[in-house]
Amino acid sequence: MTDEHTRLTDPVYRSLSIDRRDTLRNGNSPEKRSRWFLYLSAIVVNLLSFTVASGFSWTSSALQKISSDDMSVNPLGKPATPTQESWVASLYPLGAAVGPLIAGKLCDTLGRKRTMLAIAVPKLICLIAVCFASDIRIYYAARFIMGMVLGTTFAILPLYLAEISEIHNRGTISSIFSVALNCGIVYCLLIGPLCSLKLLTLLCTVPLIMFIFIFGLFIPESPVFLVSVGKHKEALKVLQKLRNTTDVKEELQEITKSLELHLAEKKGVWDLFRDKQLRKALIIVVGLVNALQIAGINPIVAFLEGIFRASGSNMSVYLTTNLTGVLQVIGTLITVLIAEKFGRKTLLIFSSVGVLISHVILAIYFFLNQMHYNVENISWLPVASLFFYMLMFNLGISAMPFAVMGEVFIHSVKASGASIATFTSFLTSFVITLAFRIVFSKYGLSYCFSGLTVFIILVLLFVYFVVPETKGKSEAEIQQLLKK
Repeated sequence: MTDEHTRLTDPVYRSLSIDRRDTLRNGNSPEKRSRWFLYLSAIVVNLLSFTVASGFSWTSSALQKISSDDMSVNPLGKPATPTQESWVASLYPLGAAVGPLIAGKLCDTLGRKRTMLAIAVPKLICLIAVCFASDIRIYYAARFIMGMVLGTTFAILPLYLAEISEIHNRGTISSIFSVALNCGIVYCLLIGPLCSLKLLTLLCTVPLIMFIFIFGLFIPESPVFLVSVGKHKEALKVLQKLRNTTDVKEELQEITKSLELHLAEKKGVWDLFRDKQLRKALIIVVGLVNALQIAGINPIVAFLEGIFRASGSNMSVYLTTNLTGVLQVIGTLITVLIAEKFGRKTLLIFSSVGVLISHVILAIYFFLNQMHYNVENISWLPVASLFFYMLMFNLGISAMPFAVMGEVFIHSVKASGASIATFTSFLTSFVITLAFRIVFSKYGLSYCFSGLTVFIILVLLFVYFVVPETKGKSEAEIQQLLKK
């Protein structure tokens, strides 16, 4: 069945004009115009993802400080134990597993915008609490609550980006999420070793405060949500602003009819498990967001300084840590530029192969090192492999799961599906982050990277055999793919 035949079976598509059909097919617009406000909105909302991502790399410097015998840098008054370090790192993804359980209901009731503004407040309070904390239990509580904000952000923000974008720029807009995440990670990697833990944590509040004010005052609600609650006039104005044109009535009509069709089906959260088509969408998204975690990004970032120290490299830990972060950003920027040129599946496979190569090299190197082989002449190899890992991970695995998440669910189950997927993702992240530190301490890094090697092979098989290509396809076409 051809793509055009699939489109013509869709009643929403058939009701559109020839110009609008051409836009959907090819990303062409009868009127070439700037979408500056669309991209501005995507950048501003991602100040929130920037902030929550900094929580991952915050531990890279924070754990070095709270485990130090030097009380001038350790605010706790005594060194943290390896177990305490592990909990400080892993309670963040554990909280993130809880956040999505309330995210779906919140964003469908309050809206995408008000929910994101609401969760920014406890994040700010927790950061301030950590600034002045001298008890490890405050760290535990704050990290767990901030983790809930992290999980809610991951469940809602990609949906918001998908709902404000168009078919021909959906991949690019969605990829900004990953760029912001990596910029947030680099932010703490860059400034963490240069300042006290209190100042580092205070500096993490700056982008969050910017988000609250700029997003709250100037950036609109998702037009899809506005239509879903009957605010058609407001949705029309938002679309006009996002598209930089007054000619958006057909797009509004398309959104309205699409919502009417899906709401008429009355699909709910349990249909994600009962309905074959929705279940397949859920399996795809759950698999992809968990692929992101089992590729090892969170424990690697959390314990990055420790990994570099264990490598035996003569390079500066500060320099290598920040070069790693810069490569993360470069990788996601490249993804933004090529997201609409290559398929989601192609990028996922390419990225996974690169990550696999990196993990194999790291596992072999640390095995030789643990067996006391002379690896002095190749001490540069683990550093180069981690650089390669960060670049390859961010060329696909980092961004594409969130692009696909915004594409494969119908509206009536979109928030619920994203919440379930995000819950499983961060539950996996919690287990891997906790286990990584324990295995690192007891058995060494060769075991850590050997395990990650097995996981990434499973990811490759999953992407190749299960994940469909969604680039450039309308919602109707994607749903047809899921029926097969």
